[in-house]
Amino acid sequence: MNAAHLHLLVNHLPIVGFALGLILLAATLLRRGDRGMFVAAALVVVISGAGGLAAQFTGEPAEEVVEHLPGVSEELIESHEKAGLIATILASITTLVAIVLSFVTLRKEGRIGVIPLSVLFVATLATCGAMAWAGSTGGKIRHTEIRDSTSNAPSSGERDND
Repeated sequence: MNAAHLHLLVNHLPIVGFALGLILLAATLLRRGDRGMFVAAALVVVISGAGGLAAQFTGEPAEEVVEHLPGVSEELIESHEKAGLIATILASITTLVAIVLSFVTLRKEGRIGVIPLSVLFVATLATCGAMAWAGSTGGKIRHTEIRDSTSNAPSSGERDND
C-alpha cells in the first residue's frame, strides 16, 4: 500500500460519515431531541471529523505519488487541495461544535433542545457539502470521465510525452 492508496481509503470516511451524521441529526430533530439519537449523531460527527483530519494529513504524501503520472494535472491537484482544506476546516469546527454541545446538553435532563440540534445540523450540512465537493475535485484527478470539458485537457507532462 502506498500513500495514494492510504489517502483513497481514509478520504471516504468523512464523506460518508458526515452524510450519515446529517441523517442521524435529522432523525433526532424529528424525534424531538431524543438523547440516544443525539449521542449517536454526535459520535458519528466526531469520528467523521477525525477521518477528515486523516484525509488532510495523507493528502500531501498522496500527491507525491501521483503528481508525475500521465494525465495528472497540477491544476486539478491544486483545486482538490483547496477544497480539501476548506472541508477540513469546516469538519474541525463541526467536530468541536459536536463535542461542546454534547458536554453542555448531556449534563441536563430531558430532551436535547432544538437550538443546539439545529446549530449542529447546519454545521454538519455545510461540512457534508464541503466534503462532497472535496471528494469530487479529488476524483477528477484520475477519473477523466467525471471531468468537465475544460478539465479534459492533458497536463503539460502528458503533452511533452507525445
